[in-house]
Amino acid sequence: LPITMLPMARRAPLQRQRLLRLLATAVTVLVAGQAFVASRPGARVRGERLRLAAQNWREACEEAQALQEKLESIVRAGSMQTEWLDNLFTDKDDSFSALPKIPEPLKMAPNRNAEWGTPKKWETFKDSQGNVRQDGWSDLFSGYYTDGWLAKPKHGGRNLAEEPPILSFEGTLKASLADACSGSSDITLPERVYPAQLMGGAADDPEATEEWNRLWKQTLENNVETLELLWPRAEAARAAVLVAEARAKERRPESLARFRDRIMEGLQFAFKQDPEVSRADIESWLQMLATDTRLLMKLGQLEEAVFELEGCISELNFRVRKKTSFKPDSEDYKRWNKREISMQERIDDVAFTIRSILETTRDMKEADRKS
Repeated sequence: LPITMLPMARRAPLQRQRLLRLLATAVTVLVAGQAFVASRPGARVRGERLRLAAQNWREACEEAQALQEKLESIVRAGSMQTEWLDNLFTDKDDSFSALPKIPEPLKMAPNRNAEWGTPKKWETFKDSQGNVRQDGWSDLFSGYYTDGWLAKPKHGGRNLAEEPPILSFEGTLKASLADACSGSSDITLPERVYPAQLMGGAADDPEATEEWNRLWKQTLENNVETLELLWPRAEAARAAVLVAEARAKERRPESLARFRDRIMEGLQFAFKQDPEVSRADIESWLQMLATDTRLLMKLGQLEEAVFELEGCISELNFRVRKKTSFKPDSEDYKRWNKREISMQERIDDVAFTIRSILETTRDMKEADRKS
């Protein structure tokens, strides 16, 4: 190359680098611009091309006002839900005093076939003067000794109106907490909208007068200023609800959580021979039973079955210990071995009942989902 061309040859790589940087910057600006347009209210996507719908000051103002109403409703709902959660499980909560009594696990299997109540103690009858008299047939059939003989046993066939399932209370509580917290649409924040997204692109309405366009523009500017003040208040309201939820869960009675663990332990025992059923499946079916009023009777039957299962397992362990206390070739060993086998068969029967209830719940859940 001629000597006069050497400086230009040295500058060529620098110029190419500058050109590449300019191209990269242009591509970045183009992508950012498309993303900005896509995030604007009124943007429409057709194929791969973004098209921004035409918007005047009045339309932009209406969008800002709708957004303002949404944020104000979040602030109000957050305040009410926070107050409700802070009162939950306190002296101000009426439902706290209505907590169901949690029964202790049975130590022996309940007598399934015993529909007879416990006979009353034999009474000594007296005459009108207070002297002891001899019993007669009229005393036997007077009803004193026979009342209550046909009463149902303690565990089984309970009146759900007087003794509702314990898990229905726990399930309703969980649903209330979910509705009042992150799962509630009342405190779900909309997508963040910035002033440039509302103001940018808006123009005068050709069908409106200059005065009206000026008023709409001024109103939009005021709304934008109000929105910038509302956003942090709405975010704080939602955060307050979440914090109140955490405090309410800490005050939640441990008896309910322990009882649910007992039920889950019994349900997992019933499905221990079915590895395809996971704990998450059982929890989802149990949650449906606890919250669906149509399945209230099934939930009561499930609790009763788990109570019976607990008693049967406890008695089975007792019979096993009793059997092993004798020599294997003794008659007592054989007798207790038969009792152990019969109790194991009863446990299998109760486990089948539990599986049937949950499988019915699963089928109903699938039917609701398809419908």
